[in-house]
Amino acid sequence: MTDCRALLAVSYGRDPHQTFDLVVPERPAAEAVAICLPGGWWSAHPPVGKAQTWTDLRPLLLALANLGIPAAALGHRRLSETARDGSDIIGDVLEGIERIGEEAGLLGLPSRGGVVLVGSGAGSLTALVAAHRLAANPDAGGLLVRGVVAAGITIGLEPGDCSSNLRTICDQFAGPDRSGLSPLALAAAGFPPALLLHGDGDGEVTTKIAMRLHQHLGPEAIFVTLSGAGHQFLDHPLEKAGHIALERTAAFIRDLSRPSADAPLFAGKLA
Repeated sequence: MTDCRALLAVSYGRDPHQTFDLVVPERPAAEAVAICLPGGWWSAHPPVGKAQTWTDLRPLLLALANLGIPAAALGHRRLSETARDGSDIIGDVLEGIERIGEEAGLLGLPSRGGVVLVGSGAGSLTALVAAHRLAANPDAGGLLVRGVVAAGITIGLEPGDCSSNLRTICDQFAGPDRSGLSPLALAAAGFPPALLLHGDGDGEVTTKIAMRLHQHLGPEAIFVTLSGAGHQFLDHPLEKAGHIALERTAAFIRDLSRPSADAPLFAGKLA
């Protein structure tokens, strides 16, 4: 395991899910922080699949750090608990990103490093919307969004984008701002570079639907289909599909933000 500095279960709000972990390798292979967002359809009781919190992304966090990628797992309030709709969740994510940027700076990463948002499952929609908002406001929190990774793509909030058993939760997430929270309704030019990873065994969002996002973003977005993978695979980096997704994600982040020759190295250990 690569030597790292870590901050665990850091709170950035009153809700227990407004929490993050941050791991920074001693000799990072990238300056940007990969900020990983959980899926689980943003709910404590999703209609399909399993509920997720930031703690479910710790294996991914450690696997990225072992490849030299500074990484954070960021939690947020959940629907039917303390989040009214997706606007609350995106607000949490943007607030958490700013705090992670501050802590990453204290751990030695350069302020120019920025972030790459990495969404797992339904977290891919969260990552895409948050990345679009950060790109539209590059001075927000002093952070540059360098890219976005959608793994297990959830692309939109219209009835045709979600199966019938997901329509209620998608409607709740959309709230009064459906167009502002649906990646397909957002201007393609407003997204940063994107890596789209999708399993051809996804029983929740079909590959055909996921390809619509690629068509919307254009040919510069990278689209990868993973054979046999289901909806949430990035969370399991030791399994075949998860390992492939991990390596593609790490390479994407390195290409976007390789450290300069004078990038800082850590001195000493955390107290």
